[in-house]
Amino acid sequence: MYLQRMATQYPSDAAVVAVAACPVRGVWTSDGVRLTHRAPGQDTGDELNIMHTTALAWSDEGLWIGAGGSLMLIVDGTVAEEHSVGEPVVVFASGTDLYAVAETRAWRRVDGGWTPTPDHRCHPNGATVTPDGSLWLVAPDSLHALDGSAHEAVNASANESADEAKWRAVTVPAPDAARQWAMSYEQPLAPAEMTLHGVDATSDGHLWIGSSEGLLAFDGHEGWFLLRGSDGLPIEHVTHVAAGDDGDLWIGTPDGVCLLDAGRWEYYGGLRWLPSDEITCLATVGRDAWVGTMGGAARVARTPYTLETKAAHFEEQVRDRHNRYGYVTITFLDPPGDVGSGKQEVSDNDGLWTAMFVAAESYRYAATGSEDARALARRSMDALLRLEEVTPIDGFPARALMRKGEENVVQSGGQWHDTPDGEWTWKADTSSDEIDGHFYAFCIYYDLVADEAEKRRIEGVAGRIATHLIDNGHYLIDMDGEPTRWGVWPPERLNGDWKPQQGLNSLEILSIYKAAGHLTGDEKYEAAYRDLAIRHHYALNTMDQKLLQPGWVNHSDDELAFLSYYTLLSYETDPGLRAIYLASLERSWQHERPERCPLWNFIYTALTGRLADVDGSILTLQEWPMDLVTWRTRNSHRADVQARAPEGGWTEEMDSAVLPYYERPTHKWNGNPFRLDGGDAGGREEDGTVYLLPYWMGRHYGIIGDE
Repeated sequence: MYLQRMATQYPSDAAVVAVAACPVRGVWTSDGVRLTHRAPGQDTGDELNIMHTTALAWSDEGLWIGAGGSLMLIVDGTVAEEHSVGEPVVVFASGTDLYAVAETRAWRRVDGGWTPTPDHRCHPNGATVTPDGSLWLVAPDSLHALDGSAHEAVNASANESADEAKWRAVTVPAPDAARQWAMSYEQPLAPAEMTLHGVDATSDGHLWIGSSEGLLAFDGHEGWFLLRGSDGLPIEHVTHVAAGDDGDLWIGTPDGVCLLDAGRWEYYGGLRWLPSDEITCLATVGRDAWVGTMGGAARVARTPYTLETKAAHFEEQVRDRHNRYGYVTITFLDPPGDVGSGKQEVSDNDGLWTAMFVAAESYRYAATGSEDARALARRSMDALLRLEEVTPIDGFPARALMRKGEENVVQSGGQWHDTPDGEWTWKADTSSDEIDGHFYAFCIYYDLVADEAEKRRIEGVAGRIATHLIDNGHYLIDMDGEPTRWGVWPPERLNGDWKPQQGLNSLEILSIYKAAGHLTGDEKYEAAYRDLAIRHHYALNTMDQKLLQPGWVNHSDDELAFLSYYTLLSYETDPGLRAIYLASLERSWQHERPERCPLWNFIYTALTGRLADVDGSILTLQEWPMDLVTWRTRNSHRADVQARAPEGGWTEEMDSAVLPYYERPTHKWNGNPFRLDGGDAGGREEDGTVYLLPYWMGRHYGIIGDE
């Protein structure tokens, strides 16, 4: 069990000015005119029209509203009390007592009434009550405290000198001085350097104060510390602070929401999480946060989950929106973000993406015996085999296939050919990606799922593809009689002018012929395999297949390599050749290891018998976002990120470490995990195979359980 990060959004044309949350009674939000109540577990609720609302708070009595110059108590949807206080309430603060705070004065709820405190006249933007009963106010340039011991002496008619005696002004150190942990108040706040915004107290009495320079921690006496980007704080301009359960600390900023959870900062920004990044108010309920923004409200929740429950979510996502005749690919969304509007892409790589879904469902069937998994794997395997059977060239599979006039699809560009009956059209210029994917899926489905009739059909298709390659000198020949752009595996090219592709393409063709020999039992494929592996030194070519120069690093090639390693090493038994291939795999995996990719790690473990970074793989599966819409995501502006400029073949800024996956742009395993920014306005949705394949592979091999 772990805490799954999820968001529910409530966009609005108006900014949310106040929010109050209660675990039992639900959440109220206000845009200054309309209050909306959402009961626990409900997305819709009651509304009240109360003008000029500026602050909200739950108490044991009900919901308190600061509106205009009044304080109102709402019970069961109606106004139960109303008190005139003469000026707008800026914020409520609760603890041992409930306070309503305005620009010049605060009121304490006592015996069914509101008792004013001495004037403070500090124009506060935040308030909190510490466990000792003290009321703390934060203003842009100052910090003030009304000690809990002074409550009984509070007198509504107190004169100015008495007011000064009641309120204690606390000098806030300048930013550089606040980096020192234990210090006196000798160095004053320099307003031009640091502006204060918001405050909250934790159970131990520490105050956490937002500022334009970072997050201030204060022990209430003499100890200060200013947390900045170097301490892991993602955004240094902190405008709101809210303490949650178990030591959690949420902060609002002009660029999203941050959470301090068990010592680690998390960042929630962009439309995956929020209707707007500019935070206007913030409240916690349990371990969740309710966030008001300039574009509406959002609930950022951490819900107890298991990886298996998450897999079930993605099974439904693929079934409902991403499975067309068995082909599994992305959808395009119009309007953006509306997953119900999706049109499935008929893509460049339907063969590869569908093959990975076949593998995922085959592993699920092997791990659980689920007939649903078997049916899904069977349907997509049938679709995969049709890609070869539909073309007029034996052994030449199409990239993609679609019915003429098919609705709710987006047809990719390229070379398309109609079938003789005019009912279907298929895409040519087939890539090595498709061939790698086909044989990867053929082998897994053949070994784990297929009945005898299906095995004969797979043997036929696999044999025709491998024979086509052998007969054409290890080229994939297209309709025009020429090799496709990437279907190139002959020795004169890989050991000649295709040197940059030498390692990967050698690995690919060896895995194809080894798989064909396993599936068909025909010795000609083994003969072709050994000729390339030994006489043309393709086995040795694989030793450095992972290219490291920035100009050549390609994460899509990494994906093709690991699928090919799996196919090749699943069937190679010769100790000498295995030693070479395993050395190649080891080198490649060590370079990929920082990415925490569960698919690469589980393939490595399955092939070597050595458990590889299981905890990191589980963490990645936990972090994988539930929402796979390609929302625009930005991290290069963060204070805790060491963004570096593009170099070599890179086209985007990167960090030296992989950020949590829910903080990064949506991508498949062929994407760049170090990429900081990406996505769009929500124009596409990825399919859940990206999660399902590593999860069910891990389950099949016993690497992970059903946690």
